[in-house]
Amino acid sequence: MISRLVLLATLALVLVAQMSAQFPNVTVRQIQEVPFDSLVVADSLQNTNPLDTWSLQASPLYNTATQAGDTVTITAHVVVPAKVMTFTAAGFTMLLYDTGTVSEWGAVFVRVNAPDDTAQIFLDGFMNPGAGDIITMIGVVQEFPLWSMNSVTQFQPLAGFPITIIGSAPVVKPIPKAASNFYEDLFPGGTVKYTTGEPFEGMYVELTDLTVDGKVNNGRGTFSMLDGAGNQITSYDASRYFTKGHGGRWLMPADPDWLLFYDSVLVVGAQIDTIRGMITTVSGSEGPRGYRIAPLYRGDVVLGDILPGVSTHRRNPVIVSFDSAARISVEAFKQVGGSDISTVELMYALNGGSSFTSVPMPYDPADSLYKGSIPQQPANTFIRYFIEATDVAT
Repeated sequence: MISRLVLLATLALVLVAQMSAQFPNVTVRQIQEVPFDSLVVADSLQNTNPLDTWSLQASPLYNTATQAGDTVTITAHVVVPAKVMTFTAAGFTMLLYDTGTVSEWGAVFVRVNAPDDTAQIFLDGFMNPGAGDIITMIGVVQEFPLWSMNSVTQFQPLAGFPITIIGSAPVVKPIPKAASNFYEDLFPGGTVKYTTGEPFEGMYVELTDLTVDGKVNNGRGTFSMLDGAGNQITSYDASRYFTKGHGGRWLMPADPDWLLFYDSVLVVGAQIDTIRGMITTVSGSEGPRGYRIAPLYRGDVVLGDILPGVSTHRRNPVIVSFDSAARISVEAFKQVGGSDISTVELMYALNGGSSFTSVPMPYDPADSLYKGSIPQQPANTFIRYFIEATDVAT
């Protein structure tokens, strides 16, 4: 009886080896790398005619004309194991890195065909690898969404083939990048940077010194950020730790800590010291935003100093005549997590000059506003002004 079991097991291993041999071994880089010349063209065309041009940034192992990808065998390093990301069937996804030196073209997003293949994927061992494991997997190269210049190359495990852990290695650190590597200027109207963004699709990067400038999707918990030059990049809720919840078929609940943080702390004007995350793109109406950064683990979003807020700006009179002073009032306040207001000043310059004059704006408790005046000026004087609020921690 024992001999028979050993024989059956041996036959099973031989059968698996024979089936695996049907599919060529490729590296993650071979799945991902696109010629630089193609990306230069993609930069110039953007998303103007994706039916003809989306192949410019698609995997060389995916035929965009027939919508068929190669079936291949990969050996790769697990960076993000299953049940962290919020995609298919509540987390049957992975992020894999090339086992060689990883600088660019080094990552691929793995997505199970769920729910069709879910039961078999369990049997194949998809849930077993942890971060740092090196695995062998057979699957099909895909692109999603179809007919989009902002598609993501994906790897779909082939159901019925075991996923084998063959070793382990330390998980690499995030790669420092800049927001301008992925998008220049503001959306809409800016430029998706395929030449410098596509090589880092799926990779875990680190951006620093950003300012929150808007909430993009309050229902999902996403936000946009600006660098010091005004280049914008938008987050994405691809992680269970950074979502306000995926209902319906996704079955991924909101993270309570992120609910509080997103609504109360991550306000417009909040300073992002560091954000780490996977570079991806999305389908639907937000697809034209191009590359997004998806924080994955707790601690991937690190706030810097929380600056004072200024709102409810008023000028009286609105149109200032030559015989009048301009009376300015604002509401200045500390934001959640910030410090109390110390001083508020009205800064103005005349006729395009670079030298600004400071006018104190004392607090008026009668209407909870800070108020100051620009003195009367000669007719046809051009005046620029802004409000500067300083907190006690500055």
